[in-house]
Amino acid sequence: MKQKQLKLLSNLCTVFGFILSIVSIGIWIFSNGSTLESQAHGHLLGIFVGVCALNLLCLSNIFDYIHFSNIYDKHMEAEALENN
Repeated sequence: MKQKQLKLLSNLCTVFGFILSIVSIGIWIFSNGSTLESQAHGHLLGIFVGVCALNLLCLSNIFDYIHFSNIYDKHMEAEALENN
């Protein structure tokens, strides 16, 4: 992947991760159904959405790591060519 694509994916995952975190909290708080089962379903849905948010934030870190390691490798290759 190109460096710009990796950085864009990282930024998108970060933004959507934070959005999903807020949505997860909203689902968990405002899931007041009429029965105990519907309330439990809302709470579990909020937890599931929260786990998805964590996955997006982890993906963001992975994309950042790949992005910066590629930049570092290119920089080291350029230095090695200059020294030779």
